[in-house]
Amino acid sequence: MFKWDKKVGKKRNLDFNSRAREKRPLLIWSGIVVSVLLAGIMSFVILLAVNDFSLEKLLGARQLTDTETTTLNEGETSEPDAPYTDENALNFLALCVDETDIILCELISVSVKENAIRIKPVSPDISLEYGGNAMSLQELFEMYSVKAVCEAFEERNTRIDRWAVIDEHSFKTMMKSLGEVAVFLEKDVSYVVDSITYTLQAGTRNMTSETLLNYLKYAGQGDDLALLQAQAVATVISTHFTVENLEKGEKFFSTLINLIDTNINAFDFNNSYTAIYNFIKNSPEISVIS
Repeated sequence: MFKWDKKVGKKRNLDFNSRAREKRPLLIWSGIVVSVLLAGIMSFVILLAVNDFSLEKLLGARQLTDTETTTLNEGETSEPDAPYTDENALNFLALCVDETDIILCELISVSVKENAIRIKPVSPDISLEYGGNAMSLQELFEMYSVKAVCEAFEERNTRIDRWAVIDEHSFKTMMKSLGEVAVFLEKDVSYVVDSITYTLQAGTRNMTSETLLNYLKYAGQGDDLALLQAQAVATVISTHFTVENLEKGEKFFSTLINLIDTNINAFDFNNSYTAIYNFIKNSPEISVIS
């Protein structure tokens, strides 16, 4: 995984060839989770869910009602941004960026109890509070860091358990490793890249890594684009978040581990493999919420 300065800088490659061999079980899972940012982070989140919390606690966790909120100053309330308010669900912030410009931002929430993954698109223009100042998500990320973004979401009554950031080059590298993704388009989509106009016709389109990235960047504007991005993310997850890819984790690890910046730690693969396998095998529901 690479490490950035406050703004996108040089990648710092990590060498896992020597002492890492004795910890191979801890690292095998990392290979699959970084093989595609959006499918991969799901695997990380599930693994975190079964490590940070016991399965007994997770499956018996108390869920908040739809009407429960956190009370703010002067009696104001703020509904959570994340899909699940269950204290033992895992909320994950995923960003794909072009240098410091945010291409997409997704709040991804996983509930083992509900056997479900829910994705909420977040516009880079959303207003957040940080250090007593109001600014957009884009401005906050550009001026400070992804950690500051997570802190600002916490102020909105949204717990961010883990985060991951990937640049567009690394995103394409990951997607190339897995192949095309079939994305359904409700209508024709046209966009311009380097003075050339491209048109994707309505229907199911098999997108290469390059086409998928351009679709995520240029398929629309504002909230409409954010929704299309989230739907494409859901398609990527449903396509590649599979038992087969779990079993191929080590194959992807050596070339892809350095592609994302994240606060996810190494953890015990052996203790979690069965829980992850069962979650995937049970075909979790994947949905987009607005």
